[in-house]
Amino acid sequence: MKPLEGIKVLELATVVAAPTAGRVMSDFGAEVIKIETLAGDELRRAGANFNLYIKDECNPMFTMSNSNKKIIPVNMKSEKGQEIVHKLLAEADVVISNIRMASLKRLGLDYDSIREKYPKIIYAHFSGYGLDGPDGNTAGFDMTAFWLRNGPITDWKEQGTFPMHPGYAFGDVATSNALLSGILLGLLGREKTGEGTFLKVSLMGTGIWCNYTDIISSQDPFNRDKTHDKYHQVQPFDALYECADQRYIGIFCNEYKKDRDRYAKIFGIEEIIDDPRYESVASLRETGALRECIDKVSAVMKTKTAFEWADILKKNNFSVGVAATADEVSKDPQAIANNFVEEVTFGDDTKVMMPTPPIQFSNYERFKTTPTKAMGSFTDEILENLGYGADEISGMKEEGIVK
Repeated sequence: MKPLEGIKVLELATVVAAPTAGRVMSDFGAEVIKIETLAGDELRRAGANFNLYIKDECNPMFTMSNSNKKIIPVNMKSEKGQEIVHKLLAEADVVISNIRMASLKRLGLDYDSIREKYPKIIYAHFSGYGLDGPDGNTAGFDMTAFWLRNGPITDWKEQGTFPMHPGYAFGDVATSNALLSGILLGLLGREKTGEGTFLKVSLMGTGIWCNYTDIISSQDPFNRDKTHDKYHQVQPFDALYECADQRYIGIFCNEYKKDRDRYAKIFGIEEIIDDPRYESVASLRETGALRECIDKVSAVMKTKTAFEWADILKKNNFSVGVAATADEVSKDPQAIANNFVEEVTFGDDTKVMMPTPPIQFSNYERFKTTPTKAMGSFTDEILENLGYGADEISGMKEEGIVK
């Protein structure tokens, strides 16, 4: 059994964030019907930028956001296309859209236009910057609305260095989790009230939510120093260090006063134990010993590889981790053992370890990742289920209403 069996979703969405929420719902049993434009979702082509296949039979990037959906290309601006959309709306529990609100209003598909006819619908809208304010109708993307607008790109770098460039759609996927949460809350609320609702989720809002520590601590009266370099750490045993193999190890979530003596002995810097400057985090900062201690630990860390240090520190019950590279994740035995990645064989026999939704139940299952198909693969099935006959479907294809 899957927890969302019986839930029907109409997806009017493209690229990553909104479709990924729909993908998770489809994995857990919802029937998700996605409407594409006749040109197709841009995500079908985006994988080429990352050296990925974009073939009908093998499109890993498009599959990540659209596995297990039924997809139909429709010209929603046409009268017959509108008819198809409304037939699907009549059956839907949820609508997911990231079409800009002005365009939805022109199509008569905004929430206010459909709420009286479909009062039980959970209408989930995703945007870049939210629907109000000066940027309410501005197109927002992962980099512009999630990262650039909320502090990380400026604050999380050393002065004078080039800003980091997050991986493609990182903020989109984070925001999809917020959108999914909102949809499920809406469905739960409908169980209690019998009414649908309009919910809004944005990249900017989610980015602010994710970066709450920096946003709060940068305000008066706190004004925390946000300088980023190896000397600006919480404390010397809660930091990143480069090791002999040029890999970084992170030592985190440790208590300085409780752990200082054990660290000092492991690293061979026992002289800090009786030095009053090293008594507390406050004294480290006040006396300048923080920089000195970081230099001491940095020198010691260069004597062994990151994995050697990780083994030593784990045996002493410290919280540590070696910074992985993306290509290592698909081979990580921990990721494989917990089904955080699963092998998917595409139509051309290409095998790919695909990340899975990070939700697991004891009593419920999910559909495994299913490769997406060519545009139009589900058109006949979807339209037949809506009551259209073979001749009518053929005519709509000839007229450019569907594909």
